[in-house]
Amino acid sequence: MSRNLLMIHLESLNIINYRVNRELFPNLYKWEKQSLSFSRYYSTATSTYMVISDMAYGDTDHHETCGGIKWRFEEPIAQKSLWDELLDNGYDSRILLYPVYVGEDTKWADKNHYFGEKVGIEEFGSYDSVIAEIQKALTGEKPFSIYLCSYFTNLSYMKSCDGAKDLEGAALWQYCYQQLDEYINEIMHIVEKTNHLKDTTIVFVGDHGDDLFQHGCYGGLSHAIEPFESLIHTPFFIYDNRLEKGVNNSLTSTVDIKDIMLGFLRHDETRIEIDEYKTDREYVYSRNLYAYQLVRSGNFEKGYSITDGQYLLLAGSQGIGMYNTIMDPQSQCNLLDILGMSPEQKWSLPANYRFHYPAIYNNKSYEIIEREYIKLKDALKQFVLDKYIKAECAHRLFEIDFDTIRPYRTGDKYRGSLENYNGTFGTGVFTKYFYNKRIIIYGAGEYGKFCFKWIKNDCSIIAWLDRQYIEKKECFGVKIEPPEHVLNYSYDFIFVAILDSLARQEVIGDLLDLGIEANSII
Repeated sequence: MSRNLLMIHLESLNIINYRVNRELFPNLYKWEKQSLSFSRYYSTATSTYMVISDMAYGDTDHHETCGGIKWRFEEPIAQKSLWDELLDNGYDSRILLYPVYVGEDTKWADKNHYFGEKVGIEEFGSYDSVIAEIQKALTGEKPFSIYLCSYFTNLSYMKSCDGAKDLEGAALWQYCYQQLDEYINEIMHIVEKTNHLKDTTIVFVGDHGDDLFQHGCYGGLSHAIEPFESLIHTPFFIYDNRLEKGVNNSLTSTVDIKDIMLGFLRHDETRIEIDEYKTDREYVYSRNLYAYQLVRSGNFEKGYSITDGQYLLLAGSQGIGMYNTIMDPQSQCNLLDILGMSPEQKWSLPANYRFHYPAIYNNKSYEIIEREYIKLKDALKQFVLDKYIKAECAHRLFEIDFDTIRPYRTGDKYRGSLENYNGTFGTGVFTKYFYNKRIIIYGAGEYGKFCFKWIKNDCSIIAWLDRQYIEKKECFGVKIEPPEHVLNYSYDFIFVAILDSLARQEVIGDLLDLGIEANSII
């Protein structure tokens, strides 16, 4: 392999906003017209690093045993990442990120090999410095494999974008996407100036979208929520001078990209036809949290989805929903609300509803929806089961509710902080764990106290442990005991009530060292 690979990351850009706001993306559209566009591409996750890691390794299993991005990943890596493989084949293989990440996620992503064991992220604090580095990287002696990750269209970064400080709302949002488009224009100018258009495969790929308003604002959260259509249907197109321009309509997943890229790089200099890279995929699966991550108050709700390109079925800690992605790309209308009704109920709906809805959905439609629902549900349940078994936490399947129709959400009614928790978000799923069970709580900090309050009526709390048992002594009339006292009790579950991911991982390690079964730890 000697052909170059340049991958350009389209942060937080879903297909809806890309198509509707064409005026913001003149350069992206210019290059898409000269490319092969994958119209039915779906991302495997709603979090950037999850998506890039899935792309790197060509599967969605790599980090499922992690409790979060800071979770130290101890297991050996089964296969090479795309960038490691190209590095071993003589490529200058690099991940360049601008601007510097606001948190510590980059540090932990590198430590845990999210993109490869040998290839890590290089961050740049200024626009000029990353442009200079791109120029340098494209003029080296080796073939290059470069992933350009730009974050200034991430909601957390928009105010850090040059020229954005005095903007707000739609003006800020539009400006940052215009800056992304200008960034792409400058990158492609460098590609042309260095004469690499003829020997480089160039990939434009979105990681996830944002859900700013569609589902009641989610208490202020907008991405990394459950994988609705608006979060996982993103742009993906490839420019290659050997490639027939046009549209690939086959269903395509993030996990397909690694093999597609290796196929392009290994292909000879003859023309590449559209049909050469059509997949025979029946479904794309997506999720928003690793299987091992805990559903808890104040966190993102856990969700898994399956789509065949027309219907999307989503299941999570809040129940299940089914959406027609062609007519309802924002996943607003849960078809299960109607599917679950008897014929009499359907025709006893309010007059306006009876007048409009049957114009599209008649009895034959219900039969089709029901048939597709059963197929999608069976496939998604198997996918989720496989995920949890591989992550060695099959006991946590309680977290995913395949039996309850998702409630319609408005405002912040289902989301609360530890101070004003209203009892409806992120904790109800644990009733299935705790009901009539013997529970040991580990952790007597603020989160431990909070958890005690909302599980005490569902279970028998037989002990409360904390490393600082001497200082804390007791709480709510319960004696706080040293961790090793766990061996004195017969219990169903140990609930580690610690929010910090690293501290929680350390506690779980200590419990395993004491001989506690992993399936007994929540």
